[in-house]
Amino acid sequence: MQLRKRRTEHVRDSQRSKVYTAEKEALRPDEVGQSGKSGNKSFQTIEEVEAYLRWLIQRAPIQRRYKRELYARVYLKAGKGAHATAHVITIPKWGRTMDVACHELAHVIIGRHYPRDNVQSHGREYCKVYLDLVRFGIGAEAEEALKQSFRRHRVKFTKATTRAVAPMTPEKREAMLERLEKARRVRCANARATRLVASSNAALSAGTDC
Repeated sequence: MQLRKRRTEHVRDSQRSKVYTAEKEALRPDEVGQSGKSGNKSFQTIEEVEAYLRWLIQRAPIQRRYKRELYARVYLKAGKGAHATAHVITIPKWGRTMDVACHELAHVIIGRHYPRDNVQSHGREYCKVYLDLVRFGIGAEAEEALKQSFRRHRVKFTKATTRAVAPMTPEKREAMLERLEKARRVRCANARATRLVASSNAALSAGTDC
């Protein structure tokens, strides 16, 4: 990945609630302190979460994909809510799980890759990174479970595609040119008619003044 240009305006985070619902359904433990689904494990201390993140960041597949974004150190601290900036991840007691760590690390990567680009905080770019982290940080089973949950909740996580435009055949090109010429003639005729009406009105006005 390469660093991009800066963001110019705020973008509505339309997938946020759907991502939260999907990950809770696929990975989140039913109670705080329990292990989650599909191999998602919980940690007892913030130090264990930090050690897990260091291990994940140094994994070869993650380095191959996000080496530039993870070159600078990522700091971790305890807090009341789970959130992340481009440099600091805050993890509450209930969020000491693999999936929450992956979720917040994905925000760090997106924040560094798109420092000010027009991308959603939980958009398709974010979800692609999140799935990578879940795959290499929790396992293929967890990645597949989250991916299926994304699909059920209509979360976009693949690259946007554009429809290919078929090349224009000579017949279609000739027909298009004929339509354009016909439209030009109609516009010219309408313009002449407008000028004639304007001239007639001006003549009538001049005759009335006399």
